[in-house]
Amino acid sequence: MAERAELVVVGAGPAGIAAACAARECGRTVRVVDENPHAGGQIWRGELPQPWRARWEQAAVPMLAGATAFGFAGEQTLLVEHEGRALELAFERLILATGARERLLPFPGWTLPGVTGAGGLQALLKSGLDLTGRRVVVAGSGPLLAEVGAALLTAGARVALVAEQASFGQMLPFFWHIAGRRPKWAQAWRIATALQQTRYRAAAWPLSVERRDGALSVTLQLGPRREVIGCDYLACGFGLVGNTELAQLAGCEVVNGCVAVDEHQRTSVQGIYCAGEPVGIAGVEAALAQGLTAGYHAAGREDLAAACAPERERGRRFQRVLAEAFALRPELKELPTPETIVCRCEDVRLGELAGFLSWREAKLHTRCGMGACQGRVCGAALEFVAGMPAASVRPPLVPVSVAVLAGRSDGKAGDTPAARRWVLSGARGARAAPGGPRTGARSRGRGRGGGLGSQVDAGPSTGGSWSPPSASARLCPRLGFDFGGDRAHSGSSDGPQAGGDRARVALRPPSQRSAQCGNTRPPGSPATSRAPHRPSAPAPGNPCGQK
Repeated sequence: MAERAELVVVGAGPAGIAAACAARECGRTVRVVDENPHAGGQIWRGELPQPWRARWEQAAVPMLAGATAFGFAGEQTLLVEHEGRALELAFERLILATGARERLLPFPGWTLPGVTGAGGLQALLKSGLDLTGRRVVVAGSGPLLAEVGAALLTAGARVALVAEQASFGQMLPFFWHIAGRRPKWAQAWRIATALQQTRYRAAAWPLSVERRDGALSVTLQLGPRREVIGCDYLACGFGLVGNTELAQLAGCEVVNGCVAVDEHQRTSVQGIYCAGEPVGIAGVEAALAQGLTAGYHAAGREDLAAACAPERERGRRFQRVLAEAFALRPELKELPTPETIVCRCEDVRLGELAGFLSWREAKLHTRCGMGACQGRVCGAALEFVAGMPAASVRPPLVPVSVAVLAGRSDGKAGDTPAARRWVLSGARGARAAPGGPRTGARSRGRGRGGGLGSQVDAGPSTGGSWSPPSASARLCPRLGFDFGGDRAHSGSSDGPQAGGDRARVALRPPSQRSAQCGNTRPPGSPATSRAPHRPSAPAPGNPCGQK
């Protein structure tokens, strides 16, 4: 039986905390789901500032920590993996505050050890990594670079350079905006004071990196000239990308990479709200205001939600300023060579994508985007470099074990009510069923747990999600479903491929698939599996699309 709450909040960053506190203070039953062990998201990482710590503790919102939302089972039930089992959270209202991730762009050497995301190295630093005396180069774009550089210097690292790809002229409106906001001005002054210990260069970006004698050698473009700098770490990030996948899976409208919301943070799907970075990168203050708006409105307090309007409007203005000030220069598209790996999970090189006109076509023939990160890294990179945006989002959103999808907590897959509900929810691509392994799904490597000991039918669609079996599904087990041990990948965790303990269902070109698998469905005809689930349409008169 599904657990039930009036309001479920996905994400315990600033927006999620604000939304949960607002609704709880209005007397609603609230449940928060977050992947991290403590509330705070990537920016606070368990160290909530006052007065939010006091407010969060006073609200005493139940939080499901270390849990990952990976799909839906019905219109108002969220599927969550927690401690190796699947939970169903039924809700009346759902607030998505899923945060953002770094945009990583490919260039020669970007997959070498020691090359990290800028925010990734900051997270390691906050988690206890000792960088005292280590030489670091910080490069990319966005205000996060300066903040990371200042944090590294404070921790005792030797920051050789902070390289921002935008020019000072391009960033000037951003500086003027900061000067007019006292809280942001104070933060900027603190960062600028710390950065006096190093060089900060605008119109500068990395060209390539090599590893020589255990150290990195980074070639950078600094204005009209090039410079080679030796370092231990290269922290490189080109802005942030909102995590919109769960909203897309719910059927919410996404415009220009942002979830479309109205003045109350309502999405195009009735009963679902969105706040924070998925609606646009606008800073902590905007995320808090949007979270409060969503929480109050979901709790029925439109008067309190309306009081947050001025701060939300300031956030929208700041969002526009950020986007213009740190827009990526076209030269960055020319950084990767044909030999540069663009999909780190599947080791796909840029040259292998030549001639493909869409993400789906490239995915079918090269497995690009079908690894552990499910396209979260290479998707944003290829959208910028090759104008090839990801075509679709399919469940499960993250790698989960077959046992979890089948609703068993003992490490074995089985035909349970949870499994049948998952199948009937309309996800597409493959199905977990009782019994032993089916012949035809050949493995390379050895799986862990119950993953490969479970029966898996790969269906005709290429996303690698789940659907009822069909004749073509039973005949075609080679259509893009991927396993890392007993983790099922639907076609994207943010990180490189983990190694050799892996089994993969081989991908074949369409002509070979038809001959080898017995799939005689003519090209262009509809698939036999069910269409993916989408929540109900928005209520009449619901104004949407205003960010």
